[in-house]
Amino acid sequence: MSLPSSIVRLTGGFSVETQWAQYAAWLPLAADQISAVDGAAFGRRGVMAQNLRLSKDYGEATRAYREWSQRNWAQVNDQRSASDDRKRFYNQEMLGSTKAYANPYDSSTPVDLPQTYKYYWVNRQGTYVGSNDPSVNLNTGSTDEWKQMPLVRP
Repeated sequence: MSLPSSIVRLTGGFSVETQWAQYAAWLPLAADQISAVDGAAFGRRGVMAQNLRLSKDYGEATRAYREWSQRNWAQVNDQRSASDDRKRFYNQEMLGSTKAYANPYDSSTPVDLPQTYKYYWVNRQGTYVGSNDPSVNLNTGSTDEWKQMPLVRP
């Protein structure tokens, strides 16, 4: 025995909130009984166009996510690397009881000097002189040109 079937086009089922109680018993059950018999039921061209648009949108969204994810991961790695470099720098100073100073005559490599003095001076020959007095000027009464060495910080 086969049940009778009907072809019905239903584009939407709506109810005013005050009337929902009358429909609540049967309208959700009706939705379970409705099925499309072929692609033309909803307009084959419309379905194909929608699927194509959704595929393009999904592809664009995944491409944008991959790019964001790669940038984010690179930033995390850069920050981690900079943090590790700072830790190594300060651990080296702490363990060696030194501080890094920039040589104004050769800024390519910092110079590690003992923490005995707060201020260091250097001349063109690479001679270092330390002092705890900030007002000392080694150029006074000297034939050499002395420059104060600034601390290097990462």
